[in-house]
Amino acid sequence: MNENSRIAIIGSGSWATALVKLFLNNVESLNWFILEPEIRENVQEFHHNPRYLSSVVFDVNKLKLHDN
Repeated sequence: MNENSRIAIIGSGSWATALVKLFLNNVESLNWFILEPEIRENVQEFHHNPRYLSSVVFDVNKLKLHDN
């Protein structure tokens, strides 16, 4: 990937969660738009999505979480 590439994932379902994990292995930062506050807060605090693929741990230092 180009080092100037910007990636955004919209949603917090199983596909979005899987894509975020895959992309985080290859980019310095990623924008993730999660509408549900409880999911967004859980990702920020506990580093995983509580509803989908809950065993997948994220490097939150690379994530920029958004709600709108």
